[in-house]
Amino acid sequence: MTTDATAAAPRSSHRIAVPLLIALGVLCIAVSTISAWLQDSALDSGTWADESGQLLRSQNVRQLVASYAVDQAVASSDAQARIAAGLPPALKPLAGPATAALSNAAVQATDRALQLPQLQSAWVSANRQAHGKLVDFLEGNTDRLSSTNGNVQLNLNVLVAEVAQRLGASPDAVARAQSVPAVTVIRADQLSTVQQGIQVLHVLSVWPLFIGVALLGLATYLAHGRRRQAIRSASIGLLLVGVALLVIQRMAGELVVNDLVKVDGVRPAAQDAWNIYTQLLVESAWAGVAIGLLGFVGTLLAGPAPYAVRLRHRLAPTMREHPLWPHAVLALVAMIVLLIGPTGTPRRGIGIVLMVVLAFAGLEVWRRQAVAELEPLPVAEGAAPETTAVAPAAPDALAQLTALHADGTITDAEFEAARHRLQES
Repeated sequence: MTTDATAAAPRSSHRIAVPLLIALGVLCIAVSTISAWLQDSALDSGTWADESGQLLRSQNVRQLVASYAVDQAVASSDAQARIAAGLPPALKPLAGPATAALSNAAVQATDRALQLPQLQSAWVSANRQAHGKLVDFLEGNTDRLSSTNGNVQLNLNVLVAEVAQRLGASPDAVARAQSVPAVTVIRADQLSTVQQGIQVLHVLSVWPLFIGVALLGLATYLAHGRRRQAIRSASIGLLLVGVALLVIQRMAGELVVNDLVKVDGVRPAAQDAWNIYTQLLVESAWAGVAIGLLGFVGTLLAGPAPYAVRLRHRLAPTMREHPLWPHAVLALVAMIVLLIGPTGTPRRGIGIVLMVVLAFAGLEVWRRQAVAELEPLPVAEGAAPETTAVAPAAPDALAQLTALHADGTITDAEFEAARHRLQES
């Protein structure tokens, strides 16, 4: 009686600990996914440059940039005053409409110029270099970049001066265009907060992923007799996290675009920018959905359902004779997936490596289960006929069931039902 009570206590505690560990593990993976997206989008210069190139290829964003540059160039070059000065007194009222027409033509010309591959390549290269200097400055790795009055600013004077020159402005006007006020990226009172946030992101983008995987592994280990159910719960958790991230990205985009952007003409560009800068998050969310689905389907195929048993029995001979074939097929599928969607930054590569390792481990467990359920090989030719194709003896079958129960492939109820069937036969 005491022995049974002592054995039941850990099992009861595990039934509480296992779901808790699974929930914490999934939460850690979700935190790591969001943090890795923030770090890659905001702090990785290669990702930033690529996203900047996508922005310039967006028609809405490109027209907004062209309009801003032309407006600043027209204002700094006194285009309307110069046009009015060249017109007869009777036609001076036409200076305003003429300036507007000139501005529209300049916007179209600037938009066409921004579509040139050479300019887009230069834009991407400039963004990569500028972003690298900014990140080095925020992380305290360089003294080549300084803030103005404590503010980190973005200067567009080169682009505005080029547009003013295209408009035919005088050298003095072009020089004035180079003094266009810079756009403040980070205010002085925000600088220390941003620097602290960067340090936190460095930690949260990597370590929660390892902690989450370790917690899920510990939960699976403790779920003695119910390991398949534990893996299924973890898979459903990852699937729900992916779906939740997709919903949050959609709802947050509507909030940013519709509520925070007050100018209707800017909203299309803001929507494009939001979609571009959250693209990595969406890809990670879909990866979570795919991993969750694969894990869930894997637990079904390892279960006692008739279709799962038939599939295992059909594939078991091949997997017994050629144990490397399933892994070769999985490796081929993984290579195709990586070619379609490259790993990207090193932080995303770490997650992909972990998922690939877990996939191979899960496949090997499933292969061994299928082989263990297979009847023994026929004896060599010349053996007694009654021993060539007999079913495994009851002790052997019971040993196989015990092994499947020990590694969590079958539940307690499934083990007891199979054991009773063996005793009755």
